Amino acid sequence: MMKFTSILSKVAVASASAKFAAPAFSHLSSKMAMSTAGETTSGSTKEAIGSNITNVLQNMIQTGILNNDSSIEKINIDQDEPLKLAVMYDLDAVDFTIELLAKSFPENFQHRFAVKACPLSFFLKKVIEAGIGMECASLMEVKHALNLGCAPEKIVFDSPCKTEHELAFALKSGVTINADSFAELDKILKILKRDYSDAADRIPVIGLRINPLIGMGDNKLLSVSMATSKFGIPLTEDNRNKIIQLFKEHSFLKALHCHVGSQGCGLDMLASGAETITNLADDIDEAVNDSQVTTLNIGGGLPVNFLEDEVSPTYGEHASVLEKTVPSLFDGKRTVLTEYGRSLCSKASWTVSEVEYVKTSPELRIGIIHAGSDLFLRTCYVPELFPHRLEVFTKDGKPSTAPSEPHNIAGPLCFGGDILGSKVELPAVEPGDYVVVKDTGSNTLSMFSRHCSRPAPAVYGYRRNGEEIELHLLKPRETSEDVLKFWG
Repeated sequence: MMKFTSILSKVAVASASAKFAAPAFSHLSSKMAMSTAGETTSGSTKEAIGSNITNVLQNMIQTGILNNDSSIEKINIDQDEPLKLAVMYDLDAVDFTIELLAKSFPENFQHRFAVKACPLSFFLKKVIEAGIGMECASLMEVKHALNLGCAPEKIVFDSPCKTEHELAFALKSGVTINADSFAELDKILKILKRDYSDAADRIPVIGLRINPLIGMGDNKLLSVSMATSKFGIPLTEDNRNKIIQLFKEHSFLKALHCHVGSQGCGLDMLASGAETITNLADDIDEAVNDSQVTTLNIGGGLPVNFLEDEVSPTYGEHASVLEKTVPSLFDGKRTVLTEYGRSLCSKASWTVSEVEYVKTSPELRIGIIHAGSDLFLRTCYVPELFPHRLEVFTKDGKPSTAPSEPHNIAGPLCFGGDILGSKVELPAVEPGDYVVVKDTGSNTLSMFSRHCSRPAPAVYGYRRNGEEIELHLLKPRETSEDVLKFWG
């Protein structure tokens, strides 16, 4: 028997005896997950995920967080409208995934979370508390990480467009900098000569980002190791000699970095990039007759399986391929950094929207919901490369059993391409139903679009506490004032 309490207090769930299985449990094989977490699951991970969404959704409806009651006779326009859209994070899954990452690699591996994947403060705080640093693609991300308490030496500043002002700030703050080009290194040398000539001990870790030129993965938009890539120094023979000479001339250069791409770059391709910079580091150390390259940043890019609940590939599989391809990474002689992003957060989240209207055509039903290319920009613009699975729930939060029909699930924005799912087979949606979008923890809110000036949605977290589920408001939805302030 379910019981419901206030919106942000504990909400009981029906099955107190069932062992909770967080979505992230499938990040490793079942055997490894059991030995790592000391827990087993009852039923399949897929069943656990589905039942968990149902319980949480029903709680949100019955406690009034979501309210699709169309019987209200009078509307007070001076009050906030009940939520029709929310981004949800499974906090148990977040915790487990972070723990699993740490346990999948030896101690000389350190991790830097790619902030661009999920800059939400609650998530970054969790990552920082776990001892993981931040990989920042802009000065604002650097400042965000610092403001949340991340140690400067655990912040990596990567960007192909750093200004001299930004570099000066990063150097003074003590964050690691990966120079993306020879020209950027010249700017760094200028600052060091001007401000650090008598303070070499205050120079943080500085490295060079290398483009290993190993080609393109399956997703061209997220592949960055072609000769035409805007990222890094292409590792031609001439550039290789120049890089070695720079390390010989500047002993403060201590690191090499590469990131070949993500979401379409397989494990062998990721390992090939790591092998390339490892060989370069060995050549540098031989040339300077010292162990000068102390840090190898092998980037992130672990793909996420958006087509089903199973998480594949896993951190353990990535570690295994790395160890087979580049065994010296595991000998403890150098610090190895990773820059995982979406793999830490994608599958720990889902988004729910009420269906506001339904239209029909001879070919299909059209369900209009409150999220489209504002929240799912990549999916709407390039659906074949960035798909999301959709599920339908009834007005009371139960999985819909309506007959399946082809649908377009359309967002609220004023352009024809605002389609989250095109010609997808789903149970026939009705106004007041809910559409759940799976695996939405990364590159959603961080890419939020201001087109049509719609407010960013509320973000909630939930976790199981014994027999109960706790709901937490992690970030309120934007107000009208928040949206309009953006426009000046």
